[in-house]
Amino acid sequence: MKVTFGSSTLWLDENTALVVTDDRQGKETLTMDGGRIVVQGPAVIHVRDLIFSTTGVMSLVNYSWLNRVDVLSMTGDAKQGSTSISQGRATSFDTLPPYEPSTSIDFNTQSSSVKAFYDFAKD
Repeated sequence: MKVTFGSSTLWLDENTALVVTDDRQGKETLTMDGGRIVVQGPAVIHVRDLIFSTTGVMSLVNYSWLNRVDVLSMTGDAKQGSTSISQGRATSFDTLPPYEPSTSIDFNTQSSSVKAFYDFAKD
């Protein structure tokens, strides 16, 4: 599903739970309970106690049953709090304490299980 939200565009994969917590222009804030999204434009995404933001394009995958979220900065930079995620880099974060340090990960948008979603999100 593709949704325009303020000055942002979001693509939601199947079985994604996302709640709008602030819809004011320039203050767009969402809470993600699980699933996979791509967000383009300024937005803030809360996943439990973590806060992610971007002014470019980022993908978040919230593995709620694993208490982990993976973030890929597709264009521009993304942030989780004071941690920057450079363009083209992906990082994994724990979403419940005890928090392990974030780790760089491989993030394949072309694997057979997710390729159709990421191709759709390019539109």
